[in-house]
Amino acid sequence: MGNNVNLDEQTLKDCSDAAERVVNTFCESYLLSLSALLLRDAKKENKVKTKALQSRPRNDKYFRPVQRTLSANIKWWQFMDEDISPYVVYVIEASYGDQNSLVYRRYNKFKELKAKVGRVNGADFPEARLLEGRKFDSEYLSARCKKLQGFLNALCKDEKAANSLYFRKWLGLAVEKEDLFLREVFEHSLQNARWKLWIFKPFPYDTEVEAITTLAIEEIRKHLLPKIAAKLPPTPKVRQAAMKNAYKVISGNIEAIVNKEWTSVCAKTTNQRKEIAESIKSRFTEVMEVDKKARTIIRKAVTNAMEPVIKDIDLILGLLFQEICPTLCKILIDLKPKQDSIYQDIKNLLLDSENLNVTDINKKVEVLKHDFAYRVNTEIEPILEKKIVELRAKIRIEGLGDIFL
Repeated sequence: MGNNVNLDEQTLKDCSDAAERVVNTFCESYLLSLSALLLRDAKKENKVKTKALQSRPRNDKYFRPVQRTLSANIKWWQFMDEDISPYVVYVIEASYGDQNSLVYRRYNKFKELKAKVGRVNGADFPEARLLEGRKFDSEYLSARCKKLQGFLNALCKDEKAANSLYFRKWLGLAVEKEDLFLREVFEHSLQNARWKLWIFKPFPYDTEVEAITTLAIEEIRKHLLPKIAAKLPPTPKVRQAAMKNAYKVISGNIEAIVNKEWTSVCAKTTNQRKEIAESIKSRFTEVMEVDKKARTIIRKAVTNAMEPVIKDIDLILGLLFQEICPTLCKILIDLKPKQDSIYQDIKNLLLDSENLNVTDINKKVEVLKHDFAYRVNTEIEPILEKKIVELRAKIRIEGLGDIFL
């Protein structure tokens, strides 16, 4: 079989069916999110108009515009797709004025950014070199992370780079108000679709099609991966290579389905958005009455639906803790020598502050934090995901998902 895996027609059909199911779920969530956010904005607009009529005119003499400063901070790194094709992403929090974003970027995306913005004073970029270090080593990643942070800081301080449309979008910051609204609708609907599909794993994406495709792949991974893996070679390296090839085949098929459906949805919702907005505007009082009644019904439904959840919550938390406790204890025991080393360095610093560098202690703390996060993500998260699926029948959360949507 080599590095290839033959996916039979039934498997490919099952994958396509799963992709269509995910797309349909997402499209339903998108229309509901669009309606909900249009109604929210209509409420805000009506509230502002009412307040303007009731208040005195503002004296612009004392008005100060909001200061817009661009900032981008790498909060941590995260390992993705450990079971198929592992890679590292850097999680970046960015802000500009009243806009905020959280994006995941791989090292190659930083290279693309560097090539696009060109030379910037003080923007030293950490070029990748052969044998520079293991790409999954915590100390190596910690050092690279600091260099990439310095690179982002220099771009944010540079006026030309900070005002670059490409850089703003790279950071996930919308430039136009319309872009901001559509992004919010998409993220809102993506979150709702993930809850309905029970897919909680975070994943990076740059485009809407990529996000929906990844969502579909996660659904396939959850339900069809054992069936696909059963046909793979037993040798670990050959098995992983074959899984990568299968992943590429499935991804290509799914992306074509998603691209076609999403293009159709975008065209339809353009007209639907106008109709919804006009309906809300022309019948605002009636819509608000319906909204009020709907909220009352939802509160009652949520209360009723939560009763069995509350009764079982202690049992469920106990079962989850029993599952993760041995693994968590092992992680803490494995990392204790590093923790003891940090405590000893702090004690030595208090006794002789001249001969110990505080930077070394900070570096050890950062490495310990990232080692712990990595172990939790790779060892405890899979246990929790498996156990949550097993406990699904106990709490009937599907009903809650429908209520909140």
